[in-house]
Amino acid sequence: MKRRVLVPILLAACLAHGTAAGGGSPSGDAVLLVIPARYTVVQFCFDIAGLRPVCLLAYEGTGETNPPVLYLWDKGRKAWNSVEPADYDTGGIFENPPQTVVLIGSEQDLPAQLREMPAWASTVVRVVSLQIVELANALDGVLDFKAREWKRIAKRYGLVLEDQNWERRRYGRYGPPGSPKEKPESVREAAPSEAETPLETAPAQPPAETPADK
Repeated sequence: MKRRVLVPILLAACLAHGTAAGGGSPSGDAVLLVIPARYTVVQFCFDIAGLRPVCLLAYEGTGETNPPVLYLWDKGRKAWNSVEPADYDTGGIFENPPQTVVLIGSEQDLPAQLREMPAWASTVVRVVSLQIVELANALDGVLDFKAREWKRIAKRYGLVLEDQNWERRRYGRYGPPGSPKEKPESVREAAPSEAETPLETAPAQPPAETPADK
């Protein structure tokens, strides 16, 4: 029974540090992020939820001896609701089940009950790393961040943007004939001298939006 108490406390700590934005009410065109109840991962996904209409489902436990404990974020109530794994399997916890599910966690982290694509989803993406830089690049493949959003993420977590279009510019604005759509950035970890603050000590508040972000 202790597990059902610890997770809400951990998740509530993220909110207490100023993260009011969160996964929205589940809808058919939203993306569901299934995440481990780890502070940095939860905080990062709340930040992503401030940029995109994503739903958040946090899990605790590996499910080896007991079913995993699941919590769905309710944006309207700004609260975590405990849900049963069986209700997740059937999609009963959603008004309109999201079609894309991103499962975050390694084989050791992610409970076996959550590793398969649920019947109500059309696409499942696995992200095995819990490192912020790898999470950001992986989620870009699903959410397609804009340049200003990349800048916001990089500033927030002390990352460095890498321009992937330098080769295109050799041929002008549109690149060589037949080249794919321009992809502005990805991120990498900053060297200690490049980052404003180390990732481990990054502040736990969402970044304030500036005129440059708009």
